[in-house]
Amino acid sequence: VSNIASALDYLHQLRPPIIHGDLHARNILIDAEGNGLLSDFGLSRFKHELTRTTTNIAEGGKYRYMAPELLSASSDYKFRTTPASDCYAFAMTILELATLQKPFAEFDNERAAFSAAERGIRPVRPAAKTFQIPEEQVIDPLWHLLTEMWEGEPDKRPTMFKVNCRLIDIICTNLSYDP
Repeated sequence: VSNIASALDYLHQLRPPIIHGDLHARNILIDAEGNGLLSDFGLSRFKHELTRTTTNIAEGGKYRYMAPELLSASSDYKFRTTPASDCYAFAMTILELATLQKPFAEFDNERAAFSAAERGIRPVRPAAKTFQIPEEQVIDPLWHLLTEMWEGEPDKRPTMFKVNCRLIDIICTNLSYDP
């Protein structure tokens, strides 16, 4: 997943930034070397540097992964994807990749899942055996990072640069490799 975080960081740092806007597990491909690749930029947004608005604003994507501010009537960000909304969606994507379960799996439909997120509900931490990560020591720091990434206030979410640094740190600190 650090490949994806790195790609998102790169896109967000472009001028004007490119916002993916539709992050979820099906938009991540794995190449022959095991590298994660970001795909499906059909809903991506180019932010206008001066106006700080987005072009081609449309309600798209998957509700389970969408940051709550995107459809909230009381939000300053309604229908406006941002690097922070990509960060939120990426957290939900990491959760799905790590557990092989959709975020908010307890909800049968997308709108119910989004409604829960809008009310401030976040995914419940699954049991350790649910995670598809053999090294259990990775789960605690990863979960802590995810909770920061899906913070309710967009301005409090980490940048993708910080997310990538934290992911690399989690990997380097907790995983051992035999070359």
